[in-house]
Parts: sequence; C-alpha cells; structure tokens
Amino acid sequence: MLPYGNKLLDRVYDEVIINGICHVFVYAVYVNYNSGELFVVKANDMGIYSENLESNLEDYGYKFIRNSLLANYISDIDLIKSKAVSLSRVKQ
Repeated sequence: MLPYGNKLLDRVYDEVIINGICHVFVYAVYVNYNSGELFVVKANDMGIYSENLESNLEDYGYKFIRNSLLANYISDIDLIKSKAVSLSRVKQ
C-alpha cells in the first residue's frame, strides 16, 4: 500500500549476495503525482534465489532490475536500505 497521492510505476527484483548466499529483493518504484518526484523502496527480501522464485516473480509482473526504470538510477542509490529513496531532484 502506497500513501495517498502516490502511483506505483514499476515492481522490480534484484539478486543481492549476503554472506555468500544469493538473496532476491523486491522493490517498488512509485511517483508522487502532486510533486512528480520518483521514489524507490525495498519491499521485501524474498529469500534465497532459485529459478522457480525468479519465474514466479516474473509471472506476477516483476521485472529484473536491469530491465526496468531503475536501471538508470541504480549506480546512484543504495538498494539495501528499506527507507524510500528519492530518484528525482527537487528544486530547493
């Protein structure tokens, strides 16, 4: 559930190595339609990677992070955090 005034743009997943084990994290990319600001937030750690898990996520509409809107931003953000991160620059 997103707060009022926000619209989900994309659902993505990524593979993250933690202590030598490959985990799958899912993220929500959304826009605040009042300000136009884009955000990304880590939604969940889905557990240890498997081809079946990846297939299920794609069946539910998730995209691999490199094939998504986030591909343009991933070098600028820390995706391990759970707190929403703004992808847009807001005029001060």
